[in-house]
Amino acid sequence: MERAPEIRNAAADWHIAFMADPDEELKEGDLLVDSELLMPARPDLGLGEQTRQIATLQSGQRATTIEHTINCPASPSTPRLLGHIEYDDESGHHFYDVTKDCFTIGRGGVAYPVDIRIASSADVSREHARIRRDSASDRFFLIDLSTLGTTLNGRHVPKGFDEVDGTKRENGSETPLPDVANIGLAGTVFLDFRKR
Repeated sequence: MERAPEIRNAAADWHIAFMADPDEELKEGDLLVDSELLMPARPDLGLGEQTRQIATLQSGQRATTIEHTINCPASPSTPRLLGHIEYDDESGHHFYDVTKDCFTIGRGGVAYPVDIRIASSADVSREHARIRRDSASDRFFLIDLSTLGTTLNGRHVPKGFDEVDGTKRENGSETPLPDVANIGLAGTVFLDFRKR
């Protein structure tokens, strides 16, 4: 006899919102839907919680979907300093202490939550790059999520997503990040990364 699959109400872990437009990016009649589903931790795979994010923009007859799953290890209750980032953008000079195993860099926006918000021209994507730390090896990896590219010490890194039928899906491509590195965002903003 086959067991029925377990069904669980995801109400507490699933957030769906029709987003306002504080950045004034949408045209009249456009609709932006943001969906985030917090998935259970998988200690058997060495993973903490995963978040599946889907943003859909409906503009006239065209719909654009951005979809990705962020695999971020569970963070310790007391954060420790893992590294440091220093950069200049249109709003000045900035420092960012790396205390998380996973963080995102970009201009940010309604459906693009970022940890390091870059004040820049549209050349820098709203969600430009992600840095992930593998706790088992204590190594960092750079993931390019941008339109105009990301460089590492002056060399372009491979795109971390594929675009199929108007949907961006992450492809698992990561570039090892040296302990000291210069990360370029579309050739306009440069971040100096230093592992602690």
